[in-house]
Amino acid sequence: MQRIAKALAMLLIVGLTLPGCSSFSKQARMERAHRKYVRKVRHEHAKQAARAAKEANRPLRETPSMSAPMTNVTLGPLPFEEVAAPAVVNDNTQPTP
Repeated sequence: MQRIAKALAMLLIVGLTLPGCSSFSKQARMERAHRKYVRKVRHEHAKQAARAAKEANRPLRETPSMSAPMTNVTLGPLPFEEVAAPAVVNDNTQPTP
């Protein structure tokens, strides 16, 4: 047991003193960030293209069909024509002889 603990301690010390894995370097972090960005942008473009294709293939809304034109005919006087004829007023202020 003590022998296993001693070996693990040595591995830990050696691991901590080594100069770090290359995937933790600045360049590797930048490359991972760029790949993530490209994947995100491609996904967004694919979604937009799918949405545009769906809109293009969507059938237009059907307009309600219009019925045949109908003629409304009334025989007789219209309600607004039942106005009494205006009384003729004499504007002439001169007396007649």
